[in-house]
Amino acid sequence: MELWPIRPDRIRPIPHPTDFIAGYVYSIGTMQIPLERKDVIFIRRPNPLDPYRGIGTVQSMMVDISGEQMAAQWGRNFFSNGAMPGGILQFDEGLSDSDFERLVTRWSEQHQGVANAHRVAVLERGKWVDRKFSQRDMQMEQLRKLNRDIIFGAYGIPSSVMGVTESVNRANAEAGDVMFGRWILKPILERIKQAVNERLVHQIDSTLFLDYTDPAPENRELNLNIAERGYKAGFLTRNESRSLLGYGETSEGGDEFMTPAPSGGIAMALEDAVNKAASDLRDDEINEEEDSMEGRWAKRLRQERDSLIDYIEEIG
Repeated sequence: MELWPIRPDRIRPIPHPTDFIAGYVYSIGTMQIPLERKDVIFIRRPNPLDPYRGIGTVQSMMVDISGEQMAAQWGRNFFSNGAMPGGILQFDEGLSDSDFERLVTRWSEQHQGVANAHRVAVLERGKWVDRKFSQRDMQMEQLRKLNRDIIFGAYGIPSSVMGVTESVNRANAEAGDVMFGRWILKPILERIKQAVNERLVHQIDSTLFLDYTDPAPENRELNLNIAERGYKAGFLTRNESRSLLGYGETSEGGDEFMTPAPSGGIAMALEDAVNKAASDLRDDEINEEEDSMEGRWAKRLRQERDSLIDYIEEIG
């Protein structure tokens, strides 16, 4: 059994009057290859305009992508069509062929080239019209950056992932990696995993299960903090703490919990209080206090025993 990724633009679902989709047709040139519904695992994002087809990220922002393409073409043509005039010589009346040739020749000789830059032009019966229009007037840099950010946003890609280092430091670059792995890659992998498990893997063997490795980078500092505090607090064993950090198990006390000890200040204060209370009493007073405590405990136990017997007799 094989799994073939195919181009989605070449496949066409065939509607069915009652079963929604009857099958698919895959087109290669003039060939039309019919496919049964059970042979196709259709993984798609919902399209509100077409219930039979999904909509891709590129389709959802075609207007912005077209604008970016036109801006790139405009920039290319700005340099490739460098013969556009920096100004216009305007005449109220038409020139004869001889006058036109003479004007062009004289203008080229006196003003064309580096040596003739910024020479004063003298026009006969003509008027100079300046043509000031550049990429700065079009704000091309801001336009290209805006288009870039729109495309990044549509794909959910942080700029640091694509190597854009504007206002990027190590902290927000690592945060961008975590966000990209957790909120972009992981949902895509989850969608593929569920579809393949339901439509393919379980047909081979119901005990098999396809899974993936979490693409989000681990927060090692957080794991270290959890491992250390969990072990010291007594709710994680040494091996459990080591596994959080990617280390192997240890056989010497690895499955034992650490008994939390009171902090040094509290322990010392309790010990001082007990010693002080004991030093203030004489031996006979200590014995008298112990006898009194034993009597109170014996009385309380007799009361609880009698209450328990009465309760058993009542329910029996």
